[in-house]
Amino acid sequence: AEGKATTGLVVLIGSLWLINGYTQGMGYPPCGSLMAHWIKPSELATKQSIWNSSHSIGAGLVSMLCGTLILQKFSYSAWQWCFFIPAILAIAGSVMLLLTLKDTPASVGLPDPESMDENAPSKADVQVEDPSFTEKVYRRLVSKMVFRNPVIWILAITNFGTTRSKRMSSRFFFRESGPSSNHGSPPCSTPRSSFMSTRPASS
Repeated sequence: AEGKATTGLVVLIGSLWLINGYTQGMGYPPCGSLMAHWIKPSELATKQSIWNSSHSIGAGLVSMLCGTLILQKFSYSAWQWCFFIPAILAIAGSVMLLLTLKDTPASVGLPDPESMDENAPSKADVQVEDPSFTEKVYRRLVSKMVFRNPVIWILAITNFGTTRSKRMSSRFFFRESGPSSNHGSPPCSTPRSSFMSTRPASS
């Protein structure tokens, strides 16, 4: 009975992890499309870099916010708010974007960013390739530059290892240096403890 319960728990956690990753993967396509519609082509790479780093910055700020708010206003028994606060912020941000964000500049009477970009190539200079040829070239490029590229595999394995190490070090930090049940005060400052506990991992 215990083995079946453990197996069921593993299946449940794995399923939730899969669903979580699947739903999070839905975030980039609309963001990429919106940035392509609203940003000049010559500035797109820089703006996408800023957008990509905002995830880690936002996760770090939310971690510090949760730790500070809970330890200053509540107690360790209110740990559930570490999940409620990011969820509330995400829902509020989603509603704001749903009500205010527009698909394209043309929908609000603004010019196309590509037409305002002096560095963008003219449409007459853009050559349209055969779709079947483009697909073959793309597959060959991905196979060569990604799947058969040893550097990519080394970086992927390194990223996996550092992510696991950071999470294990955070658990070790709180197990060895965390607050005891006798005094209930953190061994370090609130921002540092919240940062150590929920430091965003690379994705």
